[in-house]
Amino acid sequence: MAALDRRYDVSRSEISLIAASGAALVALLLALGLPFAAAAFSGLLASAMTLVALIDHRQFTIPDVLSLPAIPIGLLAAKITFGQTWASLLADHGLAALVAGGVFLAIRLFYRQFRGIEGLGLGDVKLAAAAGAWLGLEALPMTCLLASASALVSALLLQRAGTGMKSRIAFGSFIAPAIVLMWLGRIAG
Repeated sequence: MAALDRRYDVSRSEISLIAASGAALVALLLALGLPFAAAAFSGLLASAMTLVALIDHRQFTIPDVLSLPAIPIGLLAAKITFGQTWASLLADHGLAALVAGGVFLAIRLFYRQFRGIEGLGLGDVKLAAAAGAWLGLEALPMTCLLASASALVSALLLQRAGTGMKSRIAFGSFIAPAIVLMWLGRIAG
């Protein structure tokens, strides 16, 4: 975590607060009767995605150190939490990671070709792949809808505030919380 506070605009106290919040979520989920693994993975996901959202909001970047490990950890979390065989897990969550990353990459390339500017960063592509790994194919559309609707409302509020629609939106700040909300919805049943 020391690399995060040096390289990105995030303080050690913010990292500590986010980690404590993740631990509090674990305790809450355990108190609600969820299995330890589901609670522990939830706390880890919430902490990582909170850091992603914070850093992307401030610097328009998603650290690889947070997004890339979220892909295999998401597959492992889904395997342990939902008890799927590896074959069914990879057919659902592995395929979802490839589809989400591929679709976001295609959107990135199309937008760059069409507008001549970058619309989505590679961090968003990697974060979409992480969403697929954690959530599977069935939850991906709702996750993207939740993130997109939140970003749209934010853009409209920025326009209303007079900053105009040309303002940049840190889309990872909307994808990350959507991943957490959808994961919590899945484990809650």
